[in-house]
Amino acid sequence: MTIVIWLVFVPSYFTTFRAVQQRIFVSLALLLNASNILLCLYVAKIYALFHGLGADKQPRIASNIQVCH
Repeated sequence: MTIVIWLVFVPSYFTTFRAVQQRIFVSLALLLNASNILLCLYVAKIYALFHGLGADKQPRIASNIQVCH
């Protein structure tokens, strides 16, 4: 996905002659790239956290809670 963002960004940045539009393209490309990286980093971890991994198929949040008496 990141390569698609940059493949769209490069031609549109260099074919735009107004400085304001170039800044908008740079800002949008950087925001999309950063959100894409964060999404790719944390989606698998959040999925594993809530859906659990292993044979018991228990959510990890529920299995880590210990009740003190």
